[in-house]
Amino acid sequence: MKIRFENREKFKVCGYKIVSNEENFERDVEPLWKKHENELRKIPESKSCLYGVTGYIDETQEQYFYLAGVETDNPQDDMICIEIPAAHFVVVSIPKEMTRLEAWWKYFEDVPAKGYAPDESHGIHFEFYDKNGNFEIWTPVKPNRG
Repeated sequence: MKIRFENREKFKVCGYKIVSNEENFERDVEPLWKKHENELRKIPESKSCLYGVTGYIDETQEQYFYLAGVETDNPQDDMICIEIPAAHFVVVSIPKEMTRLEAWWKYFEDVPAKGYAPDESHGIHFEFYDKNGNFEIWTPVKPNRG
C-alpha cells in the first residue's frame, strides 16, 4: 500500500445511501453497489469515477452511513447528496487483489504507525475508484500527538 498526503477543497458526492454497522457492513454495501454501479457510471460528470463515502450517524459511532456515488452538481431526483468538507487527507492506494474490508483493516494498521490519526472532527472517510479500477482510501488526518 502506497501512502501520500493531499489537501482537497470541499466537494459534493451524490448517490445512494444505506445505514449499517461494523458487523453487517460488507453484507449491506455489496448489494448497494450491485444495484446502482452501472447507473452511476452513466452520469456524464462521473467520468467513470466512483466514491464510497462513510460517516458516523451520531456520536455513539455504532452506526454509520455508506453512500455509493459520483461527484456531480446535477444529481438524479432519487439521489442523496453529501458535501465532503475541505481537509488534509491521507490517501492510501490499495492493491487490486485486496478487498475493501482488508484494505480498511490494513489502513488502520499502517497510517497510525506513520504518526497520523483520523481527524474525527471532520467525520467523513471515502473510497475513490477511478475508471481503470484503481482503489484509494481517503481519510482526513491530523498529526497524532501521542
